[in-house]
Amino acid sequence: MDLVKFKSDLLAFSYEADESIPIKSFPCLSDDVPSTPFDSHYLYHVTWALEGLARGPIPSRHHDFGSSLYFIGGAAQYCDVTFHDFRPPRLFLRNVSCCHANLTELELGCGEIQIASCMHVIEHIGLGRYGDPISYKADKVEPWVS
Repeated sequence: MDLVKFKSDLLAFSYEADESIPIKSFPCLSDDVPSTPFDSHYLYHVTWALEGLARGPIPSRHHDFGSSLYFIGGAAQYCDVTFHDFRPPRLFLRNVSCCHANLTELELGCGEIQIASCMHVIEHIGLGRYGDPISYKADKVEPWVS
């Protein structure tokens, strides 16, 4: 969308608006396109993972380590989900519990987890991007589960 069209649309909207309600402008000038854009990389991997979960057998609890929250929301429709993340979100979803976890310092016993996922996460560990400790070898920690 060009700036001229945006100004025209804003004037038209303002003309119809209730004068007692202030209009806040947050222009999104690149949204007027013929098809809705999306990041295929993330959409398809979440879809693939949910399809696998739905195929079963469905666990009583699924553990996820830092994956997409869209996956967490979908997985919670099938089973209880524990979401482990360095920055646990404030999610209020049925069947979801969130907890802090540093993937380089997990203390999990053998057999404690029936099923787990960790999609598009490992390549971010150790970069300090999310407040985690800087570590060149953070993605090489072994074993995560003893």
